[in-house]
Amino acid sequence: MFIGTLLSQAPSSRLPEHYSIRVLVMAWLIFAFIIGAAYRGNLIASLTLSKSPPRAETIDEINKAFDTILTPTHGNEFKKFFEMPGSAKTFQELARRMVIGTPIMPGLRAALTGKVAYMVGRRFAAFHIAQYFTNVDGSTKLYLAREDVLAGKAAWAIPHDAPFQPQIDSLMMAAIEGGLYEKWNEDILSEARLESQRRQKKIAEEQTEALQERSTSDSSVQPFTLIHTQGPFMLLILGLLVSTLSFAGEILAHKIM
Repeated sequence: MFIGTLLSQAPSSRLPEHYSIRVLVMAWLIFAFIIGAAYRGNLIASLTLSKSPPRAETIDEINKAFDTILTPTHGNEFKKFFEMPGSAKTFQELARRMVIGTPIMPGLRAALTGKVAYMVGRRFAAFHIAQYFTNVDGSTKLYLAREDVLAGKAAWAIPHDAPFQPQIDSLMMAAIEGGLYEKWNEDILSEARLESQRRQKKIAEEQTEALQERSTSDSSVQPFTLIHTQGPFMLLILGLLVSTLSFAGEILAHKIM
């Protein structure tokens, strides 16, 4: 009986008369109901919901997950650096998968189609993803890997031995340590996402209006009116009239006989 209740089966035997055993059985039935409902719910959810593949975040995972790694033209210098004899095996494997000469927009579109990755500067890629690949709800199918292949550096060109170099260094360090650089970068990405959302929403509205105009201008598509059901209604009335006359005839015949 105890095993059958876990399988949603009714007790096959009569319940005992002792109250202590009845309380024990009742507690077991409640326990079996909760466990069975939780197990069935989790099982249905695991079978119904689609599982997304794990995201490639490190260089080793990128080598295993993607067959081709596209890069722009200047990526040839990085490929030569990765192919050097003293380079690590991970970078040598990365160099074998690199294909040089793909601009950023075709590269990001190719990353949406299959087992293709695109390698370019992180902030440059983040801006293009936010501006051109953000959906109406703010989501995107593209992402940036957590691990950087090479650390990117930026600098301002100033004359050699310039007397104002310490002041510039101090101001740049204050901006970086105060988080202004990250704040400005996030503001730019947020504005790019909002612009992409507005653009996608406008495109969706234009497509909806075009479909509505096409449906109204198409003469072959007509609305369903009462005239189209006039025939079935007449057959229904005729059938009711015949059945009424038949019923009345049977009653008269029964009274006469």
